[in-house]
Amino acid sequence: MQARDWMRRTLTRGLDDPLAANLLVGMTLGDTTSMPEALRENFRGTGTFHLFAVSGLHVGILAVLLWTVFSLLRIPRPWAAGLIILILCFYALMTGLKPSNSRATLMAIIVLVGLMGRRQPVLFNNLLAAAFLILLAQTNQLFNPGFQLSFSVVAAILIFEPRLRRVFASPFQNDPFLPQQFLTPLRRHGQNAGQKIAALAAVSAAAWIGSLPLTLAYFHLVSFTAIPANLFAVPLAFAIMAVGLLSLGAASLSVTLSLIFN
Repeated sequence: MQARDWMRRTLTRGLDDPLAANLLVGMTLGDTTSMPEALRENFRGTGTFHLFAVSGLHVGILAVLLWTVFSLLRIPRPWAAGLIILILCFYALMTGLKPSNSRATLMAIIVLVGLMGRRQPVLFNNLLAAAFLILLAQTNQLFNPGFQLSFSVVAAILIFEPRLRRVFASPFQNDPFLPQQFLTPLRRHGQNAGQKIAALAAVSAAAWIGSLPLTLAYFHLVSFTAIPANLFAVPLAFAIMAVGLLSLGAASLSVTLSLIFN
């Protein structure tokens, strides 16, 4: 497809390292065909290959970036939500309409439609609605490992993440009877950093729990490094994908600006 080829050329423009170019294309567009098999196995072994499967992480980054830009441009909320829906649908088409991508895009659309109507989203209901719509279009997806992994991981995150976050955050909690104004700046920053690390660890642990039965059944693989690896990989991937998407957005305005982002 011409649009997909243009996106690939834009993302790799000015990059002399083929490996870096392939990683950027893989993370942004979910295209791993040019990645060496040994490298793919390394990512699978560390439980971080999901960075190359377009999913909620990718869709969420794109939606957040677009919402921020449209807010700065002072575009009314209903119009901004409608534009984001159109762009997310285009991104889903460009990245292959895989189960994880379809699920994330449908969930985002349901949330955005709710925002247009000023309704508070209920994420578990949104997940079930996305599953229903996908199965309505193609019932056989129920037996697809990608479909099962995608929905089981997100369901596990929604169920276990709040409980795990409370457990992981407890060591970083200050004395509840100590007023906040008595805390030193160092302790306040330490508490905030600890809360963020705990939230990220909770998401990684919940995703690992959700994927464990299926990875054992289908791939006979257990990765005990997945949780600590994702603590570093996910924030890095967020930054890399954000800059890649900015490069794509800037390319229509200035080739030089796109090169700078690359």
